[in-house]
Amino acid sequence: STLAGAKVLSMDEDIGNLERGKFADFSVMDISGIDPKYRLGDMVTDELASLLMYRGDGRAIESVYVAGQKLDVDAF
Repeated sequence: STLAGAKVLSMDEDIGNLERGKFADFSVMDISGIDPKYRLGDMVTDELASLLMYRGDGRAIESVYVAGQKLDVDAF
């Protein structure tokens, strides 16, 4: 759906997925930061999404990228 939205805006050459050379805003999460008992390989997608939505907080954020550039989130 992200790529489809970029195509509608005629921006799919620059955004819409994580291909090299495109701009992207995303975060890398580590679910063990929420609770060490959770293992990614033990969860289905719905369980993972639920865990991040209802129990996730700043402890789960490994890194943040804006326009493809890593932010120094510890500086804030």
